[in-house]
Amino acid sequence: MATMIFGFTSLNVADGNSLKEINGALVNQDDMALGIYDERVCLYQLNATSGAAESIPSIVIPSVNSGLKRWELRGILSADLVLNGLTALRIVGTDSSKKLVSYSPTAHGILVGSSTAPAVALAVGGTGKILKGVTGGDPTWSTVELTESSNEFTFASGTASLDVDGAAVEITADMTVEQELTVSGDYGTTLESYGQANTLALNESLTIGAGYAGTIRFTAAGKTLTVHENTTLNGTPSEYRTVSTSAPSGVPRDGEEWIVVD
Repeated sequence: MATMIFGFTSLNVADGNSLKEINGALVNQDDMALGIYDERVCLYQLNATSGAAESIPSIVIPSVNSGLKRWELRGILSADLVLNGLTALRIVGTDSSKKLVSYSPTAHGILVGSSTAPAVALAVGGTGKILKGVTGGDPTWSTVELTESSNEFTFASGTASLDVDGAAVEITADMTVEQELTVSGDYGTTLESYGQANTLALNESLTIGAGYAGTIRFTAAGKTLTVHENTTLNGTPSEYRTVSTSAPSGVPRDGEEWIVVD
């Protein structure tokens, strides 16, 4: 038996042209109906054995001779496409049968794409901000900033640390510490200068903490430590002191380093 196609201009308005007013006795399984609802073009198919409750616009029951027959919405054609059967505010994808289905979004790491319009903008990062991944959650913007033109990392105000685990890290260019550089003795850490013409310049002070057996040592012969400005050696102020690995004239050679006070 051929499938019939009916037309309508409304769904359930008693105007003689609605889908609901099509006599149930005239329609059979899989008959189609095409018409207008809410300024959209809608396509319906008849299910002769459904018996489902009416739910406009998804399910329409004929007002005459309905029995178990139900008009089921199969598609809506309009500029703002509405797909029946999908869940609102969900990601839409295809299943193994190439059918469109709704998926509940789950937490991801950092997703990088080339689209000019992101699906969802969580937040806009400022210039130089670094995106930080969060396990099982949405990414966040780090407080650390990167200025590529000067190869500079900027940490937010307050306590900050740069921890490097594993192999040694080599710094081949100038490094400026404007606050405090702490070399932890708890781990046998050493601050060393290798090579030729290397300089450790301190504009303020070099402090060996109380309670520690701190030592400033020169292991190469002929090297000199000169301290300018006001200094104190064992409580005695002096304007100029020199530490040398060469014993001054007349001083017994009972030590490796010598302190010369001018």
